[in-house]
Amino acid sequence: MSENSHPQNAKFSIKDDGERLMNLLKSTAGFSLHFIISKPKVSIQKTIIPLSRHLQKRLFWMNLAEQNLSLSRVLTGMDPPGMDTIVVITGIEDYIQANPEADPANELETLNRRFFTLRQRFTFPLLLHIPPYMIELIQEFAPDMWQGRNGIYVLDMPSTERFQVTTYLQDYFLETDLLINHIQRREWLTVYSAMQWESGYQNIKKQTAFESKLFGKIGRLLYQVGKFREALDYFRKQKEYALIQKDKALLPEALNNTGVVYEALGNPQMALETLHQANEVAETNLRGTNHPYKAIILSNLSSAYLTLGNLEEGFLKSRQALRMFERKMGMRHYGLVPLLIKYGKAQLRKGIFGEALDSFRRALQIIEKEWEFDHPYMAVVLQHIGLVYLKQGKADSARRYFYRNMERVEKVLGPEHPYMAEQLNQIGFIHLQLENYKHALQYFQWALQIRQQNPGGTDPLIGEIFRNIASVYQRLRKYRQAQNHFQSALRIFRSSLSENHPAIHDVEDHLQLIDEEITSGD
Repeated sequence: MSENSHPQNAKFSIKDDGERLMNLLKSTAGFSLHFIISKPKVSIQKTIIPLSRHLQKRLFWMNLAEQNLSLSRVLTGMDPPGMDTIVVITGIEDYIQANPEADPANELETLNRRFFTLRQRFTFPLLLHIPPYMIELIQEFAPDMWQGRNGIYVLDMPSTERFQVTTYLQDYFLETDLLINHIQRREWLTVYSAMQWESGYQNIKKQTAFESKLFGKIGRLLYQVGKFREALDYFRKQKEYALIQKDKALLPEALNNTGVVYEALGNPQMALETLHQANEVAETNLRGTNHPYKAIILSNLSSAYLTLGNLEEGFLKSRQALRMFERKMGMRHYGLVPLLIKYGKAQLRKGIFGEALDSFRRALQIIEKEWEFDHPYMAVVLQHIGLVYLKQGKADSARRYFYRNMERVEKVLGPEHPYMAEQLNQIGFIHLQLENYKHALQYFQWALQIRQQNPGGTDPLIGEIFRNIASVYQRLRKYRQAQNHFQSALRIFRSSLSENHPAIHDVEDHLQLIDEEITSGD
C-alpha cells in the first residue's frame, strides 16, 4: 500500500467510510487507487456525487455492464482525463455475470502486469466498485494492485434506528445486513479484515472510534461463522479501547459480546461472570430503566443460567428482559425475536409447554411481518416448536419440524458450524426416542465430531452428546461401551458445570445402574 494511505495522526471524528474516502482524496495528489464495496441496496452515487462536489472535482462514470467491456480493456484503452477528475468504474459484477466466459483471475493478472504503466500514465483518483468476493481474487492475482491501493471502503446506509440492537450479540441470526448464507458472511469477513490495516494505527492508544467499530464488526462475523476464539480477541480489543478512551457507551457492548462468545466456547461460568460485569456497567452508564441494551444483556444472562442448571434464575431473567424490551421498543419490534426464543427455551426447561409454544408462535408472527419467509429465524423457531413436541413425547412430529428446517439453517451457517452439532444432537435424540438406535448413533457421532473440533475442550454440549451415546448403548445392553461414554460425559460436566447440576446427578445414577448390570452379568 502506498505511504500516503497511512496517515500517522488518525482523526477521532471519522464517522464512516464516505468521510474516510473524502479525507484520503483530499490528502492524495495524482493517481490513487480505491476499492469501493457497497452493502445490498446501497447506491454509491449518493456518496460519491456529494463527495465530488465538496472536493470540486468532476466525475467520470463508466459502467462495464452497459458498455460490455472488460476492466482491463477499459483501463488500458482509456484516454486519461485531467487531474480535476475522479474516475469511477462500476458494473464489474454485472459484467462478470453477463459474460460467463470472462475469467476474473485472468483479467486481474493482466491488469497487474500493466499496473506500473497505468500508475505512470494516470494522474487522477480511480475508484473501482467491486463485489466483496473480489477482495480475495485481487489479493491473489493482482498483488501489485493490492499493495498499491490507497484504501478499501464499505458504503452502507446510515442507520435510522436510535438503538442498534444488532451490535449486541444474542445468537447467529440477528443482523441488519442481508447476508443470507455463510459464504457471504465469510466474504464480508475478508473485506473487514483487510480494512483493519487501513488507518495504520500503531497501538491501542492510537486506535480510533472508527477502528473500534470495525473490530466489533469483525468480531460479530467471526462469531457468526463459528470462529469463537478469534472473535474473543477482537472483542477484547474493543474492551481495551473502551477502557482507555473512557467510552462508557461501548463498554457494555464489548462485555456482552465477550460473554456470549464465552458461552459459545463452552465456558458458561465465565460467560455468567462477564455478562454480570456487562450488566453492572450498563446499569451505571446506560440511561433508562428499560434500556433495550440492558434487556439484551439480561436475556443473555438467562441463557448462561439455564446452561448452568439454574432454571429459576434463567426463567426470571428471560422474562424480565422481555418485559423491559417491550416497554421501550414496543410489542412488535424485530429485536424481540431472540428474546422470545430464549424466554420460550426457559419455559420449555421448566416444563411449561403451552406457554413455551405461545412464545415461539409470537416470534413467528414477528418474523412473518419483518422478514422474508426463508429467513433463518423461521427455521430456528419452528425447530424450537419441534423441541416442545419432543418434550411432550411426540417424537415423530418433532422429527418433521427438524428435518424440514435443518437445510435452511445449514445454508446460513455452513455444515461444520458448531450450532449444527446442536441440531444433529437433537435429531439423534429424536431417533433415540423412536428407538431407531442405528440412526441415533450416527447423528450423535456426527454431532460429536463437529463439536470436538470446535469449540472442543470441556464444552457441556460435548458432555451431553457423550451422555446420549451412552444411553443408546445402555438400551442396546452394551454396558461397557455405555459406561465409557457416561464416564466421559461425567468428566466434562464436572469440569464445566456446578457440582449440583442435574446432569451430573443423572449421569452418576446411570453409572450406578450400569455397574450393577455389569456386576450381575459377571
